[in-house]
Amino acid sequence: MTHPNFTVHKGYKPDPENLASPVVERAAAFLGEYPTSLIYLNPICTIVADEPSQAFFTAVMKWQSQWCQQASSFIGRSSRRKVRDYISDRGRMSKRNRFYERAFSFTGILYHEGRDIPPHRWKELETK
Repeated sequence: MTHPNFTVHKGYKPDPENLASPVVERAAAFLGEYPTSLIYLNPICTIVADEPSQAFFTAVMKWQSQWCQQASSFIGRSSRRKVRDYISDRGRMSKRNRFYERAFSFTGILYHEGRDIPPHRWKELETK
């Protein structure tokens, strides 16, 4: 689906037993193809834009919400604790790796010019 400012790639079928790996592979492919773009990925979609825009971030929030609703069917409704348990590694993963596992599996991840952007910094791009 193409919009004036961005393109939504959808139709991915997530495997509840392996959520992160396909998104990681997709991220590598899209980052290789669009190294200077803005790219948002979650298990059900990828959104690519040449530059930040309100329309792009509105689409990101829409698809993030759709994925959270879909994911609730297999992790339940009490999200934070169940996501933590779902990703549980019994303390073997670093804090950074847990962030990536959670981002690729649930919250989605945003890249700008090849660098991942933490969610608390998304608003800075949105206002540019």
